[in-house]
Amino acid sequence: MGAYLRDLFVDFGWRDAADIAIMTTAIYYGYQRFHGTRAARALGGLVVLGLSYLTAQSLGLFVTSWVLGGMWAAVLLSVIVIFQTEIRDVLEQFNRPVWPFGSRRALAQPALSALADSAFVLASERVGALMVIERLDNVAARVRRSGIRLNADVSGELLAAIFHPGAPLHDGAVRIRGGLVLDACCLLPLSEATSLPVRYGTRHRAAVGITELSDALAIVVSEERGQVMVAVGGTLQAVANAAELLAWLRQHTEAPQPDAVTDGGWTAVVRHDWRRKLAAAGVVVLVWAVLVGPKNAEVAISASLVYQNLSSDLRIQSVSNNDVLLRVRGSRELIRLLSPDRVHVALDLRDAQPGEQQVKIGRDAVSLPIGLRLVEVKPAAVRLTLAAAEKRASGMEHP
Repeated sequence: MGAYLRDLFVDFGWRDAADIAIMTTAIYYGYQRFHGTRAARALGGLVVLGLSYLTAQSLGLFVTSWVLGGMWAAVLLSVIVIFQTEIRDVLEQFNRPVWPFGSRRALAQPALSALADSAFVLASERVGALMVIERLDNVAARVRRSGIRLNADVSGELLAAIFHPGAPLHDGAVRIRGGLVLDACCLLPLSEATSLPVRYGTRHRAAVGITELSDALAIVVSEERGQVMVAVGGTLQAVANAAELLAWLRQHTEAPQPDAVTDGGWTAVVRHDWRRKLAAAGVVVLVWAVLVGPKNAEVAISASLVYQNLSSDLRIQSVSNNDVLLRVRGSRELIRLLSPDRVHVALDLRDAQPGEQQVKIGRDAVSLPIGLRLVEVKPAAVRLTLAAAEKRASGMEHP
């Protein structure tokens, strides 16, 4: 095991470190982005399918790897269709740069208090209600029917008027973002989960459904039982009183302060949610170790010489050899994927003079794919004979 690890990190360089850091960041923020949504479960299935394919291929299971490879190709083609909404939301995020730790749409204290108090006032009066609080995702892209536009500040009076029995907007959900009631009377997608108890009605299934498809929060008030429940990530839980609901809302909507992170420097950035970051790094390192592996495999390949920057006044009259033999070292996976077409040996003849001369083949003249290292070049130099190029006569000869 020690020898394996030594071979694995013997040529570990800044490119490997950057590769691991970039993919760790991507996996961590991808997890933050899709955690608790149905897209995350679908992505988990894709990961399992991909790992199964790699395992079968490494074990030499021909039929299994062939079948899984065909399935993987079909799944990749359908990814755009399955995740079209998520892909659109991610692309929209690039147009509004946000401090990573402040991506949640925080609500001010008055709005949170109004939501918590109103929910239990409605529950005491046995008035049904459904309130959806947006965080990062745009819930409007996932509703089955858009509501009536309001753009009004969150207040107990407004919510009581909306959900009052017989009011024109009481049927459906309200959509809240950043302290504003954006829409009322929204029709949400219903959850198809079979684990939900039969006593839960349409409001509860709508609350679970919208939180399965997005990172939104939902507050449900049951008119039959006078109970207040909250939903996040497709799961429901009951809250006992307004104080408990207020604490829950604070926990799920308040973002860490950028100043606090800045004051702590990079140490605070690394410590923030360090367990998930460590797990993401562990996954990336494991995949890197499997794909890259110990860089102790070597191969000899023949490469053609390419001459660059040769003056138009000179021509190559003779050359000792047009091909060189390269000994290349790297991981077995990279060696297996290496194609001679991707290897170039370019000699710079910018300062060449007429006559016979010897040109050394330096390491900078050899272009290799990233992850491979040049061990030896044979021969280390080529002998060239350069002569003056014949000049063509200008104009036309007269008979």
